[in-house]
Amino acid sequence: MQPAWFDRHLDDLADLLASSGGVFEEGPLIRIRGDREAASLKARLVFASGHRLHVYLEVAASGEFPEWRRYRIHFAEPSGRCAFRYDSSHHYTDLPFFPEHKSISGQLMQET
Repeated sequence: MQPAWFDRHLDDLADLLASSGGVFEEGPLIRIRGDREAASLKARLVFASGHRLHVYLEVAASGEFPEWRRYRIHFAEPSGRCAFRYDSSHHYTDLPFFPEHKSISGQLMQET
């Protein structure tokens, strides 16, 4: 049995993205795994300034609160240069705070 938040969590996040002032280039695409133990959200937005936001979240339905198993939130300047990125990708395995990290203007640091 899924927790009460499960059916609305990603819908609420998609609504939040929709209210951000950006226009969806892709998505929001919400997929619920067949066994309903996890779901994902994928979306790309472009803003009037030319900035872009790419979002991918994978959420587990395993408790009172959402568990973000995998995530990638990437905000790019109009030139395409990364303004900031938060992710749990399994690269940079030598970081002491692996796998959670953020990148701001190309510098890696621990998420806070």
